[in-house]
Amino acid sequence: MKEGEKMDKYKEMYLHLFNEVTTVIEKLKEAQIKCEELFIESEDNKTE
Repeated sequence: MKEGEKMDKYKEMYLHLFNEVTTVIEKLKEAQIKCEELFIESEDNKTE
């Protein structure tokens, strides 16, 4: 494998990993928001 091919493969791997990590971070943020909303709703129901 030539040096340029190694760099292309490295770039492909890096971009794949970056995109997957970014997607997971966004999913975690959405899950946190949902849990916070559920908690707030459960607290609202206690005061009624």
